[in-house]
Amino acid sequence: MKVIYSLVLSLVFILPFSVSAQNDSVSFTFLNQDFQENGKSGSYQLKSDFNISSNSINMEMFADYLFKTSFSEQAKDKFLEKQNAKTNVLQNWSSKINYKLTDSLVLYLKHGTFVGYTSSKELTELLLFGNYNKKGEEVQANGFNWNRNTSFSVGINQKLKSWNKVKLFAGYGLLALTNYSQIRSKELSLFTEETGDYLDVDVNNLEYVQNQEGNILRGVGIDLNATVKYYPNQINEFILAVKNINPTYLFIGDVLKFDSSLRFEGYNVNVLDLNDLESEIDSTFDNVIARAQEKNHFAFLPSNINLTWNKRLKAGDRLLTRLVLNGLGRYGASLGLGYTALTKKGFAINSELEFGTFSNLQWNESIEYASPNGFNLYVSLRGINGLLMQQNSYSSGAVFGFSRRL
Repeated sequence: MKVIYSLVLSLVFILPFSVSAQNDSVSFTFLNQDFQENGKSGSYQLKSDFNISSNSINMEMFADYLFKTSFSEQAKDKFLEKQNAKTNVLQNWSSKINYKLTDSLVLYLKHGTFVGYTSSKELTELLLFGNYNKKGEEVQANGFNWNRNTSFSVGINQKLKSWNKVKLFAGYGLLALTNYSQIRSKELSLFTEETGDYLDVDVNNLEYVQNQEGNILRGVGIDLNATVKYYPNQINEFILAVKNINPTYLFIGDVLKFDSSLRFEGYNVNVLDLNDLESEIDSTFDNVIARAQEKNHFAFLPSNINLTWNKRLKAGDRLLTRLVLNGLGRYGASLGLGYTALTKKGFAINSELEFGTFSNLQWNESIEYASPNGFNLYVSLRGINGLLMQQNSYSSGAVFGFSRRL
């Protein structure tokens, strides 16, 4: 990964010194988001995106979790020094293939894996580092939310209507849900017994949907997407995109709902990998759990709302401002300001500073190459500041793309 970072950064810093106007035939299908409008039947685009971020858990802690058996003291101390009332964690991995059937119809196939967590920082400390320092104490949290899902979708994107200053696009398809778990509670408190042998947990309005192991298909649904582009003049462009509206039917709709107290004995939990909570609950509460089970066969996966303002500058360069909401803001909101520069020989570079409730401040760099014969290659790196100082960075990610325009 460091080699990729170094290569992209070298291109970013070298290429801008040869800025010039582009040939009109060059089309940037990723940075300008114009694959739908350019290219003929048979054109295709592939894109893969991975991102992990938090407002409190630094990149060194994420690295420790992946490659070590414990957190380093420096990374742990940096986390404890943060004064955030809540700890938020977001992990996204998605892949998508677009294939142009006609000038206005695009067939798509996509995969998405989503993990989102938010709760009080004090509770997160207990979950991450154990209850040794919380003996005899009660830890409270107003709100606990954790969701994990994996889905596959196939469908059609279509240009519906075009007016003088407005263009309307829509996407609709079928969704297959292969993994789905959710835990949320309005209020949650944990009391650690003085010897540390168990935790007493009090919950208010708990809802727990456990993934059904052994079932390849968890549910089915529909995949809806809509985009509106508004051009008030030749300089400005506004884009509103609502993505991943996914009402889903769950085949097994067992939901645990109750207000009660439970005891966890010797339970070790991690916010990045919550699994099989029910098996850790003392058997004394089996009857409580049985009575609390309800049926709910419907679920809505977290959607995305993107509002973008592009301002065209000289020589085709652009100033970009964007607002992103995940799950209507429940799983984060971010605001980004970027500058896209066009260079000689078909390169475009976007530099962006972004601040989010699930990521803090991050520096992002993207580069796209558009060849004269219609091939495009795209690489985007997020959280580059984390390469320089992991303890002070809270997000990291990468996007890779390739397209062929006919």
